Amino acid sequence: MNMQIAELGSVSSGTMRAEDLIPRFVSVLDDLKQTLALGVKPGEEMECVKVVGQLDDLLGRIERDMAEENYYNSETFAYNDDLEELWDALEAFAPKGAYFGAHPGDGSDYGFWMSEDEDN
Repeated sequence: MNMQIAELGSVSSGTMRAEDLIPRFVSVLDDLKQTLALGVKPGEEMECVKVVGQLDDLLGRIERDMAEENYYNSETFAYNDDLEELWDALEAFAPKGAYFGAHPGDGSDYGFWMSEDEDN
């Protein structure tokens, strides 16, 4: 199943704060999930259902966590785990030859960028 449906460009800029990044990444993944489901090809339905279900589970868990009072300030805040899981999920949607991450010239601009690696 081809999940490489994200468009190149920024999805969040000007911040590196978890309380800004996590909700934005959740929103972007929700949009990509819907695009994936709408563009499923014959024969890929079961794989799509699996991927969408996994994304629903991830996004639902993180949204429930965010709804808790003091989520970002609590001792149980799983910033690294939540952000890493969102990052990995976004990476799966990167177009061929691109990656999800910080812009090479601006560490607070996150999005889908063409890789400078010649192997891609």
